[in-house]
Amino acid sequence: MKLRHNLRVLMAKKRVKSLKQLSELINYDYAKIVQFNNYNQNKIDPILITKLCEFFGCTLKDLLFLYEGDDGTNDGFPKKRKCS
Repeated sequence: MKLRHNLRVLMAKKRVKSLKQLSELINYDYAKIVQFNNYNQNKIDPILITKLCEFFGCTLKDLLFLYEGDDGTNDGFPKKRKCS
């Protein structure tokens, strides 16, 4: 299982157009938000998670979830398919 997030869904609901705009709205480091969005963190930053939940008015469950890929990859992303 992999930890995944609904950041882009929550951003769309609040009409936040970019990660840069989000960083300005929550007053948090842009580079760290990008790392979180791209799953390039070794650990979860509780300050970032708190700021995101407060800004979006959501719970931890709304932001983060565990995903087990049903396509056998177990990474949370669908297999790349070739166009026919």
